[in-house]
Amino acid sequence: MEVKLRYGILFDPRLSGSISNKIFNNDIQIGVNLIVPRMMTPFPVSNTAQYGLAKTTFSTSLQIFNQDATYSNRYFINTLNYSWHESANKFHSFTPIVLEYRQGRLNDNFAQNLIDQGYLLYVRSNNREYFGLGSQYAFTYNAKKLTKKENFNYFKGSVDLSGNILDLVSRVVKFDRTADGEKKVLGVPYLQYAKTELDYRLYRNLGGNRQFVFRINPGIAIPYGNNSTLMIFEKLLRWRNEWHACLASSDIGSRKL
Repeated sequence: MEVKLRYGILFDPRLSGSISNKIFNNDIQIGVNLIVPRMMTPFPVSNTAQYGLAKTTFSTSLQIFNQDATYSNRYFINTLNYSWHESANKFHSFTPIVLEYRQGRLNDNFAQNLIDQGYLLYVRSNNREYFGLGSQYAFTYNAKKLTKKENFNYFKGSVDLSGNILDLVSRVVKFDRTADGEKKVLGVPYLQYAKTELDYRLYRNLGGNRQFVFRINPGIAIPYGNNSTLMIFEKLLRWRNEWHACLASSDIGSRKL
């Protein structure tokens, strides 16, 4: 069992007053992982450990984030994951259950400030509440060689799907809808999207500590069905998250995000 606790605070020296008044945001994260060294499935599977132990991981985590007069976020996620080695260089990770809930709220004045500066999409994708039920799969090839100085190829491919089971249930059970027409589960709209990402790298050793690396990292994320016009920011691809990080470190109006 792994128990993780993280607490972070950000100080802004530009704010006046005592040290407590200079605290700009608080970030609390709590997580618990229960890792079982075998495949716990309702049907018999091989648990041979020739290339590494197969694992079943039950995970739950909670994040509570507050930024003064700007933004607050509550994120709760539970997952069931199976991971195993097909061979010395082939690794599989299958997460049949990803159950999550998020509530993000922007300060009204700050949200209007962002909209005035052209960040309407950012406001719409962050200032909302949602429920998610999906599955994920990832395949990795040659991950163990990333620390070695030799010639090799590396590949990782992942698929992330959410909302399809709930959509099937909604065709039998009548779900309530929001004013925008989104179907709701337990009073909260649910996500529906498909996302895939590929990461291919070609490593060539040039002698000593020198390496040539060619990398291509394409991907696509498509919202459809229950949220066909908007992709949640947390579910966007890496390059969009890097843009998010750049936005987060920049001054927007009179506040930082």
